[in-house]
Amino acid sequence: MSRSTGGAARSLRFSRRSLFDLGIIFVVVLTIGLLIKVVWREFTFFGDNAESFFPLWHMYGTALRSGEPFLFDPNGWGAGNVLAEAAYGVFNPVTIVNSLLISLTDRLSVASFLVMLEFLILLGWGVYMLSRSHGAARTASVLVGSIAPFAGYTLYYEAGNWASGLMSAVWVVHFWWSARMFTQSRIGPLTPVVFGFLAATVGNPYSVVGILVVLFALAFELVLRKDWRILAGLVVVGAIIGTAVVLTYSGLLAALTVIDRPVDGDLVSNKNYLTPTLSDMMGMSSPTYLPRIRAWFGENDLVPSAYLSWLILPLLPWLRWRAMPRWRPRISLGVAGLIFLVLTLGPDHLWLFRWPIRFIEYVYLCVLVAFALILSAGLSRTRLALRTSLSLASVGLGLYLAFSSRPTLLSYHLVVAAAAAVLVLGIRFTVRDARACHWLLAIAIAGTAVIAPFQAQLFGWSHQAIEPGVDQRPPSDLGIVRSAWSDIQGRVLQIAELRELEGTDAVARGQLVFGNIGRAAGVDILNRYTGINFESFKDGFGFDYRGTVGAYFPISFLWTPLSPDYDIDVIDAFGIDTLVVAKTRPDLSSLDGHPGWRVVEDSEYRIVLTRTAPLEHPTVTPVDDVEVSETQEAGTDLSFTVHSATGGAVILDRLAWPGYTVMLDGTPLTTERVPYGLTRVDIPAGSSGLVTVKYESPGLRLGVLVAAVGLIATAAHQVVWAARRRRSITASSRAESLV
Repeated sequence: MSRSTGGAARSLRFSRRSLFDLGIIFVVVLTIGLLIKVVWREFTFFGDNAESFFPLWHMYGTALRSGEPFLFDPNGWGAGNVLAEAAYGVFNPVTIVNSLLISLTDRLSVASFLVMLEFLILLGWGVYMLSRSHGAARTASVLVGSIAPFAGYTLYYEAGNWASGLMSAVWVVHFWWSARMFTQSRIGPLTPVVFGFLAATVGNPYSVVGILVVLFALAFELVLRKDWRILAGLVVVGAIIGTAVVLTYSGLLAALTVIDRPVDGDLVSNKNYLTPTLSDMMGMSSPTYLPRIRAWFGENDLVPSAYLSWLILPLLPWLRWRAMPRWRPRISLGVAGLIFLVLTLGPDHLWLFRWPIRFIEYVYLCVLVAFALILSAGLSRTRLALRTSLSLASVGLGLYLAFSSRPTLLSYHLVVAAAAAVLVLGIRFTVRDARACHWLLAIAIAGTAVIAPFQAQLFGWSHQAIEPGVDQRPPSDLGIVRSAWSDIQGRVLQIAELRELEGTDAVARGQLVFGNIGRAAGVDILNRYTGINFESFKDGFGFDYRGTVGAYFPISFLWTPLSPDYDIDVIDAFGIDTLVVAKTRPDLSSLDGHPGWRVVEDSEYRIVLTRTAPLEHPTVTPVDDVEVSETQEAGTDLSFTVHSATGGAVILDRLAWPGYTVMLDGTPLTTERVPYGLTRVDIPAGSSGLVTVKYESPGLRLGVLVAAVGLIATAAHQVVWAARRRRSITASSRAESLV
């Protein structure tokens, strides 16, 4: 066999073996994920996943299939600027495909499980590839790839609650291994750029931090190697990924002047909320240890968020520490791990970034890769009694930490500790077998398959009473909401407070809706989920981020003028056709005696009022000497005819998001933001003609242009790298032929 043919055969064998390894991880994560779903039926459909991400992705996929605009929806009100929200990944190709698939079913709990399972598998694959890129053996890499998706924070907070956090971590991991292989000249820049683009366009700012940390760590390693050419190539890769960051966050930056985003105030503060400590991380192998951190209205977390795997600490005595690989060529792993650790330990508020526990999965990622590297040397086969004793002692330490954190769960702590002890003994009796590493992999998978569902049964979010405002579970099937709201027409405002509904099934039955559930079911409702909100709109109605209206905001304000300067009631200016009020409200008497309104439903949980005469939509309200006619709306554009002899203004039923251009027969008109965030347009004296209102997302053109430049730069970078590599291979072949 020739030299080149042999190299190709070895590459093919490596590819087949890698696919086999990835197949093992796929089966393991799929199986354990299904087991968790069996014992925790609401797995992946809780909190933001249920109220925000998956309903909105259903809406996004529906809009894409029907060709409707979605980046900006004027009828979405405080949540209408989806581009500025950034967190929904509207430019991420994988998210786009998933959104299209999600929109094909109304069963959002099923859709959320499938998508989160997809990303848990991708996470396992990414951890495998990262371990291999650092030189870990196949079996060790499969082991850490199989257990990584079931770490506590990843399982409960990310897959169970914050989908975008899991997505960002997944793409950062894949960016990391591909960027490392690029710095070793094993692949070109295209792969890390693609994964970096996917990470950046998720819209989660923690992915940007992850990318920057990885780039810095790899750059540090290259500086030690004095490999300036590859360092320059890595800098170019980082700059190209930066173009995706511009595209993703252009809308948010343009909207900073009007949103309710915590970007002002103290740059740095610390209340120790969701801020783990080093002692919490000592419980990484204790499945029932609940970190002693401020979380969820208490002094302990409700889930084992500091848990990594039952295997890590008990296996440390069995590792061949003297056979550790050289760390200097892998120094980037330590640098990244140290930076992530510092970020994990606080403070809990740094500008846009809150809750440092969000970095713990990146710390544990580094721990897993380092563990795989050391494990690759095999297990020690000497002094078995001592090593077994140390392993059992680590299990005992985990038991003590778990008991001291939550003594009331002693029986569960004992069961888990006993299971871990049995698994450790299994390692003890297989360590001298010639296939010890394969036995270890089987024990690790079996242990995880037992412990992960046990944890989920005990700690799953929906298995706990957290707080009335959190415990109200939205319906997982949009059909339930459609049925409950089928007789409600027009633009709707709901006045309800989640905490007041404690002990009822009003939310589960879809009688009252919060977050994006209502809009996803086709209800034209002002109440939506938003991570940014339009500040004056939010404050005017007393909305929180889920569309809840606090009890301290009286219903009567709806029939009061916008301000002393405008003789128009709030409910009319917003063009509200239907009012849905929870019967738990203390001021229901305020609904009586309003001309033009009538009660059409008075049921167990809600009172529904509608207008006796429907409004014209869109609603354009004249002020002073202005006559309005022929109003029309097409997508984000609006037009109407005005006549005014002495001048005046009109109030549009649109929030004054930056990006509007208003023209009267081609002449620009001035606009301003009025109370509740509505848009006022000044009409000059003697005006008579067509007013057109157009919206263009500010910064979007620049973002698209910058991203296009990034794509061109990516192609050029890949071509230059490939040409350089061909010259290098040719030169090497000539040198070998002369030998």
